[in-house]
Amino acid sequence: MASAADVTFHLNSTERVPEQGWLRIYGTIDCQIQDPPLYDDWVYHCEPVTVEIPDWANDVLVKFDWDWWCQNQDDTKEASPNWNGTQWELEIIQDWIDRNAPWPFDIPVIGDPTGQFRHIYDICDLPVWLDSGAEIYDEYFILDGTSPELPGYIVGLTPIQFDPTADYPFWTDTPMTGMLFRHATITFTPTNFDRLRLEVTGQCPGVMEACAYNANSGDQIIIIYGFAPGSAGPVPGCPGLYVDIANPTVAAIGLADASGTYCTSGYVPAGACGRTLVQAINRTTCEVSPVVGI
Repeated sequence: MASAADVTFHLNSTERVPEQGWLRIYGTIDCQIQDPPLYDDWVYHCEPVTVEIPDWANDVLVKFDWDWWCQNQDDTKEASPNWNGTQWELEIIQDWIDRNAPWPFDIPVIGDPTGQFRHIYDICDLPVWLDSGAEIYDEYFILDGTSPELPGYIVGLTPIQFDPTADYPFWTDTPMTGMLFRHATITFTPTNFDRLRLEVTGQCPGVMEACAYNANSGDQIIIIYGFAPGSAGPVPGCPGLYVDIANPTVAAIGLADASGTYCTSGYVPAGACGRTLVQAINRTTCEVSPVVGI
């Protein structure tokens, strides 16, 4: 079982991209590289590279040098900006992934196999990308640094800048316009992916379904909700176990089925949309899921 959130780089295997290249992955702080790199070696299309994300890194930088005739370079940053009421701050990547990604998710790495754009710099705003549910395509048209198919991305020909006092913290002095192609995929995997997790689906307002996964058959599952983050407990029967919602209300109690899943549904009114927090508790194993907002 993993002890930290992971990042995996997987080079695609197509005729438009090289079969190998030099890969460097850095943990960074406020977009500043921290040496030594987490990975610094050759990578091949048939051998994905996985490293743990340090618990101090509030963004990650993936640098890939193409082993091809044009010798392209791509710098892809991944970060989670948060407005604290005064300025932008970058959340610790590992913490953000564990709170917001109950399952692994992918982002595309893009470059130009024609050699017209030799050095590409881009930033992926992880909350925007993950919330969009965007599909991954093999090619993207970039106009003035952005594309509707790449929500949360800014793409430039000069390094991405970070300004915590700006209206939006990321920008590039030279946003690019042109066609780029996906040559690799980056996968983020939460810590302890096989832990209890919760998924809430449906339209708000309306009938929504909450499903808890990764329990054992017959485990007692409790679904709670509330309107503010906080701490409450201990959970009855689980000394030392506290939930992450202040003043929670029990929405449902039931037993996990043979697949380790428990689902419940109910109507969510308009007044609860955008302000309700939901969490699952496994009273048999005394664990809680990450909180999900609706």
